[in-house]
Amino acid sequence: MMREKINQLKLIFEDGEEIVSGLKKGLLENNANYALLIGAQGKIKDFEINYFLGSEYRGKHIEREYSLNGASGKFVRKGQEFTGDFHVLLFGGGNETINGTLLSATASGEVVITARLPDFKKMIGDD
Repeated sequence: MMREKINQLKLIFEDGEEIVSGLKKGLLENNANYALLIGAQGKIKDFEINYFLGSEYRGKHIEREYSLNGASGKFVRKGQEFTGDFHVLLFGGGNETINGTLLSATASGEVVITARLPDFKKMIGDD
């Protein structure tokens, strides 16, 4: 059996730090070219999120605190910037959940984002 080493990056945000722009900055600082988001733990507040309500696509600003219950997405480097989508499942208390694309968010306490950094050359077969 052959096993390939998988590189992972954990970015830790402190209370008050902006998460989405910080994620992109952290990927640049760690010389990533491609990142798959595989996890997020912590709480966010003061965030912008896009989501579907039925067949209507909406955007919303929420100031109160929500827990991150899941994250996925991918980011691709283009020059000195990253583009991509940060999909989240949020829990706000009671039975309230939101599932959507996070555009910006502030950490409420410590937030940990985990990304997998695959070898892009291996992905496209360029040795």
